[in-house]
Formats: sequence, structure tokens, C-alpha cells
Amino acid sequence: NWDGNSWLQSQKIIASNAATDDEFGAAIDLKDDTLVVGAPGSVLDAQPDSGQVYIYSRTESGFVETTRLEPNNPAVFPSYPYSNRFGDALALDQGTLVVGAPASSGTSLEGEVLVYEEAESSWSLLQKLTNNILNAEDLFGRAVSIADGRIAVGALYNTVGIDAGTVHVYLYDDGAGLWNPEQRLTASDTLGFEEFGFSLDIEGETIVAGAPGARTAETQAAQAGSSYVFQLDNGTWLQKQKRSYPEATTSPVEIEFGAAVALHQDTLVIGAPRASGLLEIGSATEHGIALVTRIDSDPRIKLTPLDPGGRFGSAVAMSGDTIVVGAPYEDQTGCTECGAVYFYVRSGTAWDFHTRITGLDAGVVSTGIYARFGNT
Repeated sequence: NWDGNSWLQSQKIIASNAATDDEFGAAIDLKDDTLVVGAPGSVLDAQPDSGQVYIYSRTESGFVETTRLEPNNPAVFPSYPYSNRFGDALALDQGTLVVGAPASSGTSLEGEVLVYEEAESSWSLLQKLTNNILNAEDLFGRAVSIADGRIAVGALYNTVGIDAGTVHVYLYDDGAGLWNPEQRLTASDTLGFEEFGFSLDIEGETIVAGAPGARTAETQAAQAGSSYVFQLDNGTWLQKQKRSYPEATTSPVEIEFGAAVALHQDTLVIGAPRASGLLEIGSATEHGIALVTRIDSDPRIKLTPLDPGGRFGSAVAMSGDTIVVGAPYEDQTGCTECGAVYFYVRSGTAWDFHTRITGLDAGVVSTGIYARFGNT
């Protein structure tokens, strides 16, 4: 919590039925007094990676678990190494919870998205989002976002070209009380394997989608990455902008620009967690950067970590005049891949570094453990 001068830890939350490899915290979202946490690795009916979602409500003494959601079919194919990963992606808005299960549908890995509604402090399944153009291994639901009566869903390998990825937009129908397909979005310059829709954010009539696997047109090198901005124009979503890593033409390999995105009003934050060789902070690779830019103009402010090798930019978030960036692979003394979270505050047209909190600072780990604090 912010006390007016600094960020203070108020609570550490552990799953009530925690088990090894649950991946509790792989996805999180917080709106007002409701916190949701995904554990996509949870075992149900002896099936790994079935997944669970935990819902917490804020009380005077802190957040208290009120509900735990589970998939309807955790063991459809017990011999297959993936079974749902329910809770791999989460989005919460005004009593509506969107849950991605990108490995569902048995061995086909088409993926699915489930929408829950809250009524009288109880959460119930409203709808399973469907799309008749999904194929095997599309991973529909790997990323989800919700705002202002619309849901955006990423399908990383939905076929446009060769496994380029698509984003599916759903519009809420007040009369029917259901979410209807509105439009499928694709990148304008598909070359294949872009993973378009790996990250998503939606606000008002703007959607930003990350494609960390995108290649550069100049070199065709893989995983340079891009992000795309779409805006609603007379009822149709149109691509308005593409952003690429500033030095992509000179050092394009495995930057993964667009692995994380965040949107607030006209400001856009884009993570490139595997950027390396471009920062004078050490010899380790995969330092990472986060780029702050605007939708209506082209200033580019590059945020960088204090220490090397942490994959800074793996997660990004923005609220008001604050940007938060995760560096989950950052090492601390005696703690490998302990992780860290960086806070930046707007100062005029600049973004000033304010605070870094590490996994050790937060009491996530003691020493030697791979906590990867800041991964979400």
C-alpha cells in the first residue's frame, strides 16, 4: 500500500490449499475491494495443470478468501501433459471475472475462456466464450482483458498465415445479458509465429496487443517483437499503430518486445524482457527494458533496471501517474532469480524511478529460492 511516501507491504497471501507446482500468482487482478489470483498448475482429480482461481475480499484486517473456482473438466485426458491451465489469465471489472484456460479442450489445446458474474457475494458461471474459427493448439485464452463492456481474448496460434495469432473481441449485450463476438483482430504485417495476442490491454475504444514473436522486416530475425494499437472507428476495430523496439534493426534477436503491455488513457507501456547487449549495466544477457510512449505521438522513454539479467519488463502495469515493472529473474545477494518490482512516477513529461522492491524485501523468500517475484 502507498502511505504517501513509500510502498509498504500490508499482507502476504498464500493459497488455503497450497501444493507444490500450483503456480499460485501466475495471474492476478485487483479491482476495488476484490482480488483474484490464478493457480493454473493446480492438480485436480489427479490431473496436473487443471488450475484454480482464488477470490479474496478486502476486510479491515486484510484480504480474506471468499471463493475458489475450478474448471468443470479437470481430467478429460489424464494421459496428456496439459489439462486446462484454468486461471492462466485473469481480468476483473465491476463484478465480472474473465478466466483464461488456454490448454483446455483435451489434446487439441484450442483453449477456452469462462466468464463469471458476482451476485450477492457469490460468483457463478455466466458464459463460456466460443468462436467457430478456433483450431487445435490455438491457446485461446492465453491473455484476456476486460473494460467498458468489452472483452479481448488472445489466441496465440490461431491461423492467419502460419500460427500468427489473433485477438477476439466480445461485446456485452445488455438485453440478453450475454457476451457476443464482435470482431477478430489480426496484425497488418503477418509473417508467421508472431504470437499476436500474447499480451493485451483494453480501455474505452482502444486495444493494445503484444506480439513478442514478431520478426523484423529488415532482418527476418525471430522474436524481435512488436505491439499493435487498434481503435474503434465507426463500429469497426482498425489498426492505427504499430510499435517496434527502437534498436530492432541493429539488434533484433529475441528481444520479445510486446511480451507485456499496459494502457492508460493515451499512455502505453511495453515490456521487452529479453533485450540484451544494449544496456551498459553488465555482461549478463536478458536485462530487459520497458518503453513508455503515447498513442497520439511518438515520444519514447526507455525505462531500464538497476541490475542486469533480470528480464525487466516481463510484467508491466500502469495506474494514474505510476508505472510498475517486474523483473522476475533479477538476482539478489544469496538469492538466485529472487525477482524485483520497480516503481516509476510521472514528473511532467518524464518518468522518474521511485522505488525497487525485491523478493527479499517483500519477505517472499529467504535465500537461494527461485521466487521470481514480479513475474505478474
